[in-house]
Amino acid sequence: MSGLTPTCRIVNVRTAIHVTATNLQASTSTGRMAIGLFILGTVIDFDLVNLGATTNQLSLGTQMGTSCPTPDLRFTEASPAFATATPPYVGLFRPFGALTMPGGTGNFDRFNGLPANNTIWLLPFYQLDAPVTVECWRLELDLTNTVPNTADTIEN
Repeated sequence: MSGLTPTCRIVNVRTAIHVTATNLQASTSTGRMAIGLFILGTVIDFDLVNLGATTNQLSLGTQMGTSCPTPDLRFTEASPAFATATPPYVGLFRPFGALTMPGGTGNFDRFNGLPANNTIWLLPFYQLDAPVTVECWRLELDLTNTVPNTADTIEN
């Protein structure tokens, strides 16, 4: 994201992903797989999915989501937990959230208020037991400009 002013801030996040694997059960055989979302140079400690902290269950099938260029495994607040998902893992799910909270936070609060002029990247999968391929990823941000309105300034 370039061309944003330093006062432009993130107020809401939505993201979606489509992943394929030869066998998701082999890729998640220890039940610890996680998908992280990070801002370069900032400690966020944030996961979209964290099997080790939730179900410790294996993922099944060969896909998480089924389509590109608009992935249909989507993460947004006020949705069911990913732990309720079944193959091919299509639909709306809430993110795991902050790793510092037991059970996560279920929201994108770690990103709210951060400057939008950052490098945001997906740590596709970590703690995997076999490879997966990220076919596509989408990130949507709602932004606000925090420059004070000079017409509202009261002079003494």
